[in-house]
Amino acid sequence: MAAYKPTTVVVYKKSPTARKHYIKVLDVIPDKFIGAKASKYFDPSYELVQIVVGESFIEEYKKKYKVTKIQKL
Repeated sequence: MAAYKPTTVVVYKKSPTARKHYIKVLDVIPDKFIGAKASKYFDPSYELVQIVVGESFIEEYKKKYKVTKIQKL
């Protein structure tokens, strides 16, 4: 049986003072990119604004943060 890989939606900013938000969709458990291993998925200077599990949040956060492009990994 294959391991479960949830769809994780992350909203981030490239600096704490930035106004523009970005969305990245990952098929990994959130624990993989929080903490020391974060540099594999995000630059350490990025500010993670929202981290949620579930595809239903993609459209919701796309509208809320006015994001036009979504990066899927």
